[in-house]
Amino acid sequence: MRITVTILGFFIDDQLFGRYSLRMAYPEPPSSKSAVKRAGQAISRGVATEADFLIVDQWRAAHGYVINTFQAWLKGHFSKRNYYIEFAQRLKRRNTVIDKLGRRSASGTPLIADVSAMHDFAGCRMIFNNIEQLNDFRSYMHSAQTMRNVEHRLRHEVEKYDYIEHPKRPFRKELSG
Repeated sequence: MRITVTILGFFIDDQLFGRYSLRMAYPEPPSSKSAVKRAGQAISRGVATEADFLIVDQWRAAHGYVINTFQAWLKGHFSKRNYYIEFAQRLKRRNTVIDKLGRRSASGTPLIADVSAMHDFAGCRMIFNNIEQLNDFRSYMHSAQTMRNVEHRLRHEVEKYDYIEHPKRPFRKELSG
C-alpha cells in the first residue's frame, strides 16, 4: 500500500525574508504586508484594481523561494533515511487564490479575512511506501536532533495535523493500494 500525505503548507513570514537575500530568480514579496492585506480585501469585496491583483500575485509568486528552500532542506533529510520518498511541490494557482478570496460564509462575511495570513500558498507532498515509513519520518522531522538549527516554534500540538489518525471532514481519501 502506498501512502500519500500532504505534509506542509507555507506562508511568508517577515523573519524569513529578513534573514535571506532574494537576489535570485524569485520575485520578492511586496514591500508592505499591509498593502497585501488591503489588496486581498479589495478582491474579496469585488472592487479590486489591476494593481490589487498584481500585489496579491506578487505575494503568491514570492512563495516560490520559500518552497524551494524548504524542499531542498527536506530532501537533505530524505537521504538520511533508509527508504524512498516521492516528492512534489506546488504553488497555489492565481485563480484559486482569487476564488478563495471571494468565498463567503452563510452570513455573507468573507471566509478569508487576510490574504497575507493564508497558510497554503505553497505546499509539499511526500509519498511514502507505507504508514510505518511515514510515521518514522514524521517522528524524525519533529525530533530535537533535526530541529536543533531551525528557528521555528510549533503553534499547535503535533497531533493536530495527523490527518491519518484524525482525518478532516469531508475525508479526502489519498490512500491507494
